[in-house]
Amino acid sequence: MKPCGVIPVSKAIKAIDVCEIPKCDCSGRVSYTVPDVEFIANICPNCNLQGSFVSTEFLGIAFNSTLVNPPQCISTNVGTILNVTGFGTIKSVQTAQGTFTLQLLQNFVGDNVLQFNAAGFDQNGIDYLISLNISLPDDFFIISFCNSCHSSSPGMLNKTSKSHNLRENLIKGKITIMRNGHIEVKEF
Repeated sequence: MKPCGVIPVSKAIKAIDVCEIPKCDCSGRVSYTVPDVEFIANICPNCNLQGSFVSTEFLGIAFNSTLVNPPQCISTNVGTILNVTGFGTIKSVQTAQGTFTLQLLQNFVGDNVLQFNAAGFDQNGIDYLISLNISLPDDFFIISFCNSCHSSSPGMLNKTSKSHNLRENLIKGKITIMRNGHIEVKEF
């Protein structure tokens, strides 16, 4: 005789809807390509860490992630911030292994901001440090919070309070590269 209210574990596990358990707290996408600069990232596509990547190429240097950690997102009075770290490969004259940090600010009022930093060493001990800081309009990236595995895709944040002025349509940024102590800076 079974005690009242007890069900086998196998039936209880089947009853749990896995779609109610998000695999990431938030997700984000960036797609930015202009002459001399390409930056593409997909963090937690469909709220699942699998398939996440960061890739950029500028001024003869390429970076491709090999491991992306789960992102962290917070809401502030000015917007939503997505922060993600991981490991990757920096390719220039030599190939370097290193770490990266990507921070996205989807701003409610002003320009959105992308900040990317990667640092590593090649086989000869030469250090590489690359930094990309770009202000972008809404069309280039999106951040969303993961409520379930059926998270909404486009238009993830309501930005009705954002002012519509000429500055919103401008893309500006700075790239800083340090190779073995030599610094290159490009502004656009």
